[in-house]
Amino acid sequence: MKTFSTLSFAIAAFATSMAAAQTPSDSTKTTTTSSTTVTTITIDTKADRVVKRVTKDFGLYIGFNNWNSAAPLNYDLRTGGSRFVALSWRRNITLVQGKNAKLRLGIGPEIAWNNFMFEDNKVLVERNNVLDVIPAVQPLRKSKLVVTQVNVPAVLNVRFSSGFWFGAGAYIGTRVDSYTSLKPEETDGRKNRAIRDHGSYNLSPVRWGVTGEIGWNKGSAFFFRYEPSPLFRAGQGPDLNVWSAGLRL
Repeated sequence: MKTFSTLSFAIAAFATSMAAAQTPSDSTKTTTTSSTTVTTITIDTKADRVVKRVTKDFGLYIGFNNWNSAAPLNYDLRTGGSRFVALSWRRNITLVQGKNAKLRLGIGPEIAWNNFMFEDNKVLVERNNVLDVIPAVQPLRKSKLVVTQVNVPAVLNVRFSSGFWFGAGAYIGTRVDSYTSLKPEETDGRKNRAIRDHGSYNLSPVRWGVTGEIGWNKGSAFFFRYEPSPLFRAGQGPDLNVWSAGLRL
């Protein structure tokens, strides 16, 4: 009986020592590292894809304009003074997207100014509802006809991944203002103010034309325009067709 008690005590002491060995002491530090992975999911909605296919484009056109060679002799223009200027607000809509190129439709309003500066000290006058260009009664520094028109062009263009692009299209517009501007020569060393006379000058109320552009980068380009429609009303002025050429910035 005494031997059994001694054996039981020994077993209990051994079990207690093993449990103490497996339990960390107060001085033991346990470090646990936690790793969290965050996954971001981007949803490309149909609305997002539509926005990416339409871009806005503002353009400044600067160049020269003239009319066809069928103009009467007294309708000669100064090339350097006959300028074309236009401000364009265009939206480019991608129609076909390829790997190295895309086909786009550019459409939007523009306001354009045609300046026709006459040669040889001549002025534009209206006689019996018919236009004519005659010599001025006083020396002039400049004499020109200015036509302001609001157009709506539609241009199909192909743009390559290299940045090169070309386009062709047409436009139609309506006249919103027109006037002649006469600036006399200096008097006693003093500059004289230009004299403007607003009127319709038998101009066609609606004109249309075709256009071509060859460009690079985002918007810079060479442009050319030609208007098969006459500048003046039939029977009330010469049969003139306007062309313009220059840079688009």
